[in-house]
Amino acid sequence: MRKINIKAIGIGIKAGILSSLCCILPLILIILGLASIGTALKIVQFKPYFIGLSIVFLVSSLILFFKKNKTCCRTDKQFFIGTAIVTHILIFALLLYVFVPILAPSVYTRISTNTFAVNSPENHKLTLKINGMTCSGCAYGIQYQLEQLEGVTKAEISFSKGTGEVIYKPNKISTKQIIKSEAFSSLYSAEIIKDELMGE
Repeated sequence: MRKINIKAIGIGIKAGILSSLCCILPLILIILGLASIGTALKIVQFKPYFIGLSIVFLVSSLILFFKKNKTCCRTDKQFFIGTAIVTHILIFALLLYVFVPILAPSVYTRISTNTFAVNSPENHKLTLKINGMTCSGCAYGIQYQLEQLEGVTKAEISFSKGTGEVIYKPNKISTKQIIKSEAFSSLYSAEIIKDELMGE
């Protein structure tokens, strides 16, 4: 019974890691210097495939296990399946909602090169509604890409609210250039909620 539980937990852990690779892999590639932020963040578009692949892995692993262990009774099978599924969900949630939010800010702020003055009187504050984010890693990636645009002084993106604020210099970049930038390429979309002069 103990050996069965360890096998079920192992299958669940592997499936959980596989399903969350879309958010973890970009961070790992950036840390190791194997990809640019823009390239690494394109992995996010494959999230449905990673989740689908993890489900296929989970189901096929369960089928293979039960083919090898035909002596398992029905209760053992149900417990095994339940353990594998719960472990899968827990690992997925842990990686996506604990690991990524802890790691992403340190990765993106470490490589950020933005040094502009935020409280300049000619700066504007652009408030955006952002669609398509699936985790806080997306938010930090968008924020980083926006801060690399010439004319953008600061960006703060909130995954939980689905919004962002961009401080920018209108004489160097337009709102249209911001929302059409690579930060909002095929994965995300942005709508302007408000554009105001700083200090108003």
